[in-house]
Amino acid sequence: MAISLVEVLRQSIDELHGRMNAIESAAVAENRDTLSDIEQTTWDELRTEAEAKTGRLELLVGRAELDARAGALVARAHPAPPEPAGAGPAFPYRTPGEYALAYMRMKHGDTAEAARFTRALADVTTAQTPGLVPPQVTGDILGEWLANRPSVDAMSKPPLPPVGMKIQRPHISQHTQVAPHTEKTAIASRALTLDLAEIDLKSYAGGVDVSWELVQRSAPAALDVIFRDLVAVYARASNVDAMGGIMTNVTQTVAWDGTAATLAKAISDAAVKCAQMGEENLFPDTVWLGLESYGLLASLTDSSGRPLFPDLGPTNALGQADARGNISTVRGLRPVVDPFITPNTFLIGPSDQAEFYETPGAPVQLSVVDVGVAGYNVGVIGMWAAAAVDPAAFVKITSTLLPLAAEAAAPASGATKKATA
Repeated sequence: MAISLVEVLRQSIDELHGRMNAIESAAVAENRDTLSDIEQTTWDELRTEAEAKTGRLELLVGRAELDARAGALVARAHPAPPEPAGAGPAFPYRTPGEYALAYMRMKHGDTAEAARFTRALADVTTAQTPGLVPPQVTGDILGEWLANRPSVDAMSKPPLPPVGMKIQRPHISQHTQVAPHTEKTAIASRALTLDLAEIDLKSYAGGVDVSWELVQRSAPAALDVIFRDLVAVYARASNVDAMGGIMTNVTQTVAWDGTAATLAKAISDAAVKCAQMGEENLFPDTVWLGLESYGLLASLTDSSGRPLFPDLGPTNALGQADARGNISTVRGLRPVVDPFITPNTFLIGPSDQAEFYETPGAPVQLSVVDVGVAGYNVGVIGMWAAAAVDPAAFVKITSTLLPLAAEAAAPASGATKKATA
């Protein structure tokens, strides 16, 4: 499109004003309130040229206004047909001269004209240019679950028998007898009898049907993401249920008032009860802690306000703990802090008496091509069993301060929390 003389004059006047402002700005930058002789001469020349061009522009604009008025008279005599329905808003300036005059008025501080002039410019927004601002996914996937099993990892893991849906453990139900002997009298004698302790084997599985198109066009690969999630869900479910089953079989408890002063005695009493009541008289070596019970232990202080489980440099302390869920020892017992088990869990016992059996390589990946719907049936499956083979060797520690109230409800099964705008 050709540039009109009005537009050329307007651009030239703007350039002259810009050069005048630059001379003034240089003086201000040097903390001078007057211009030098050379600067003043140049400034005067620029002003004279700008005034001359402004006069020329006003003549052109005036002529444009006359042309516009004449056009208005003609329009009254021959009105234009109405705009078709759905047409966009008309451009607010009828002639180039009217547009140039509005520009000059805006430059001289006319706020109403400035608002009208601004409206004259067409809007270009992101909604109109989707090809310039395409959506972009960034970063790693949020909300992925870990496949950790802290409680299960602390149990003993005998090999799973190759067949059968129950694990049968030989158990001595009656021991032989040895007693004081009197010369030439019958010796003590009692038969050794065994029975079978049975542990049910459970099967856990899950899967989805993934479209061929998603597999081909996804990044990161949809099958990998889905398999990872299935494995993590299997791990969490088996961890929670295994520990929950062991807790159900334990009936012995030791009460603790939740204070630092009585913690050592409560743990000692529980340890003694484990050794007294267990069939093999084993002392405990592990304490399983839910999140709330860990929080209660880590927050304990002595009478002078010092942490009972300090972060660094413990002196006569029961162990070390930090705000990252780590705790070194609880009176010599190996702590297991597990956010996936039932809240407020506080259990002590010998870890080799908590047994966990599982199919090798579990969870096993499943994958079948579903030709009928052009997709992939993918899933995981695994079999496991868990039990406290000597429940009497375990003790729950209960406290009047447990259960602790949760700050916020946990997400529903399978759900996650996500960021919001």
